[in-house]
Amino acid sequence: MSAKLPRILFLHHAGIVGGAELHLLSLVRHFGSRARVLLFSDGPFREMLDSTGVSVRVLRSKWTTSGVRGGTPRFNVVSVADVLRLGWATAEAMCDADVVWANSPRALFVASVAQLIRRRPLVWYLHDLLEPSHFSASGIRLIVSTANARANRVLTNSRAAADAFVRAGGRAELIHVLYYGFEVPPLSPEPSNATRTTGVFGRITPWKGHDVVLRALARVPNVTAIFVGDEEDPDYANELRRLARELNVQDRIRFLGFRENVAELMRSVGCIVHASTAPEPFGRVVVEAMLAQRPVIATNAGGVGEIVEHGVSGLLVSPRNVDALAGAIRRIFEHPAESRLMAERGRERAMEMFSEERMFRQIEQHLTEVLSDR
Repeated sequence: MSAKLPRILFLHHAGIVGGAELHLLSLVRHFGSRARVLLFSDGPFREMLDSTGVSVRVLRSKWTTSGVRGGTPRFNVVSVADVLRLGWATAEAMCDADVVWANSPRALFVASVAQLIRRRPLVWYLHDLLEPSHFSASGIRLIVSTANARANRVLTNSRAAADAFVRAGGRAELIHVLYYGFEVPPLSPEPSNATRTTGVFGRITPWKGHDVVLRALARVPNVTAIFVGDEEDPDYANELRRLARELNVQDRIRFLGFRENVAELMRSVGCIVHASTAPEPFGRVVVEAMLAQRPVIATNAGGVGEIVEHGVSGLLVSPRNVDALAGAIRRIFEHPAESRLMAERGRERAMEMFSEERMFRQIEQHLTEVLSDR
């Protein structure tokens, strides 16, 4: 199928940049001139898409910025009218598309309306865990019922996310696991000196567990940490600074904010910690750390356990377990030969399981099957 890719219309609600957006960006680059994108919010993500040369259109919507995550879906007279408007515009854009790809729950709702006007196969990529820690009960019911009724196929980034979809009432025959794919970066030279620095990469928001890292660091002397990521929750970021002073580790912490040279920063630290306190559907940062050939310590919840083999390609700890995290950090720095071996195995595993080439090949196969079922 690679010889002639289908014409695909991608729908996405957000203009910010996160894991779901970076995944979509890689797909748009792959499909090239065969792709078009409809966004329902403007922002940095649109600018990144523009750089690919692919046609991008923004249909602004206040409803898509309120969404369904973490609360009751906000469907009132105004928002329903907005969804109908977006659905009509999407149906017009579908006229020369072979397949529609909805990249979020809100995109799924809009695509479902558009399907009533112009029939096209609909693929929904589920980036989330449909569980109460992430969505309201009513939001989960609405998302799952829409997917059951309208999607031709549901793809998702982990077995954990697939199982959550089925537990919520999703049709098991619809869902297929398709792991994220990553471009394999070349390895820069090892740091000339053995660094006792831990890196935490991700948005500064409570469920990412930066406070757990601080408490663990207080129990591991002579180890420093860098926090790399947007301060999405300024109040939480200020609380972290207060906690660092209270624990007397403020001189061992640096807040670097958002950085574009993430791969370089990952290679500069002695280990990378993923400390999310709620289950992650996947764990993008974990794979990026493995590809950077750094020892990884990760929370064993959600899809992360599918990425890391404990003691082989990294270390797994339970969520919020400060003692376990502190012990894992000590193990990394006190046993450098074991840590190097885990890092090497981690890179090998990441290249095998999470390459872009593998992901694109699987996507093309799914699209072939969806189109043949028409």
